Amino acid sequence: MAFTSGYPAKPRPYASLLVACLFLVVVVLIITLYSAAQCSFLFRRGLTCTPPETPTVQGTKVYARSDAEYVAGCARDWRGHLRTKSAPLDSQWLALHETAADVTLLGPDGTPVPLEKVGTLQLLNNTAYKFEAQHSGAYKLLVSNEPVSEFALHPSDCYCPTGFAQFLDRYECTAEMGEHVREMMARWRPGSITREMLAYPIDVQLSTHSYILQFAIINNKLYCKLQDGQNCPLPTEGFWFVGLDPQIRLIQAILRKTRIPDMLFFWNQADNPMLHHYAMQPIFSPSSAEWFADLLFPVFNMITDKFDGNDVTSAATATPWEERRDVAYFVGHLTGQPQTQAYGSHLINPRLRAAEIALERPDLLDVSVTVSEDQGKDHPEYIKELLDRGVVQKEYKQDQRGAAKYVIDLPGNSAAWRLGSRLGDGAVTLKSLTAWNEFWHYLLEPGKNILMIGEWPDDLVEKVEAAKKHDSEMRCVARAAQVVAFTRLRQEDLLCWTALNLHHLSTKYAFTPNLTISEWHEIPVEHRDPEKCRCTT
Repeated sequence: MAFTSGYPAKPRPYASLLVACLFLVVVVLIITLYSAAQCSFLFRRGLTCTPPETPTVQGTKVYARSDAEYVAGCARDWRGHLRTKSAPLDSQWLALHETAADVTLLGPDGTPVPLEKVGTLQLLNNTAYKFEAQHSGAYKLLVSNEPVSEFALHPSDCYCPTGFAQFLDRYECTAEMGEHVREMMARWRPGSITREMLAYPIDVQLSTHSYILQFAIINNKLYCKLQDGQNCPLPTEGFWFVGLDPQIRLIQAILRKTRIPDMLFFWNQADNPMLHHYAMQPIFSPSSAEWFADLLFPVFNMITDKFDGNDVTSAATATPWEERRDVAYFVGHLTGQPQTQAYGSHLINPRLRAAEIALERPDLLDVSVTVSEDQGKDHPEYIKELLDRGVVQKEYKQDQRGAAKYVIDLPGNSAAWRLGSRLGDGAVTLKSLTAWNEFWHYLLEPGKNILMIGEWPDDLVEKVEAAKKHDSEMRCVARAAQVVAFTRLRQEDLLCWTALNLHHLSTKYAFTPNLTISEWHEIPVEHRDPEKCRCTT
């Protein structure tokens, strides 16, 4: 029997109100937490939680990111020389203000070195020259018979490794780059790379295939682990590019210039990262994302373009800003296998979406997407539909981005590879918000040297229309990108990034790496006659 006091219960007029308030607080808290979780998810994917704004307001905010002092400075002509000295490189170049007359480069013996005039970096008013260092010694640059700079060079194929500190100084490796490398390496502790880790089958851990190769640096020589008893690296059958020649070229260039401690590491030959964030393996890939743990390495086409000077030639021969087409340009492949209705992947392909928008607004967008013969074999009617509608083409068009004011950067399987090589071409890049990143993306500043579009490019028309109303500001953005390309994303910077990664990684081993020679193949490198290389300079 329940106990009662015998008195009637007193009314509580605020009880219902209190319960209602508590309920409301709980509901608001749940909504807030849910929204925060959504925002966190979207932020990790490179998206935004803020509601869309009107084009005018959004455009104003983009341009406001360029502070007044910067815009005012951009309105003035660039008056300085861009590059007046160099370190030993595969491709040597100088860039001097167009007013410089009687430019002369003297070699170590005092005789003039032939200078090849490449063209003009229009936005910087600099004339670019290429030359070749045939002899070791001091080189002197003169303008109108007045000395401008003096720098020591030796031919690029000389084997002249220095101490690491001297290498960092000679190639002007920045402290900012060093911080980004340390941040990427933060999960690796000294002694965290063990023999057991490297012995664990990489194809099992990654659930992957022959795209992964194992390399070693021993006594400052590069080795590759034999694949089925054959010399390596072997071309990957059926893959869209062959071998690792550019990456090997980069590593060999570093070993000629500085000493790297003994180490073992893996190389991802595919174009997408492999190592999930919870795994631990010293593996280098050309791109990564938050949910991967691959270490970033320069992509093959950027290495070739920087080492051969193709980026300088492309920029110096590009169309002047005032003569460019006032459109946003994209040319590329329909990457991925397969892009068919079978998986619905066509519905989330930003390149296809951009091509569809371009059909509606050819006055603003020039988008060309090509499809290869082996794509969509399981649903050929879908590819035929895209071809009939003009969304894709079979023949790859010649890349004409150097004649457009705006270029569109859209991801394929992972990151898009061309921007690193073509950032200095003198156009404004409209880069999609994507989770994929490359090693150099920390140099990008939205609103200053690049403009951003959505992950799904439905805002392309809006962004191009807004940009066209701010032509002088857009010229500033294009010029800022050119400055970054030729002062902070040079051949030297690829050498610095890779050498810093290798050097930092070498400190994480719990053992002294060694090789069973029968299992490894030394990758030979041609060296110039040591008698012709005065490495002390």
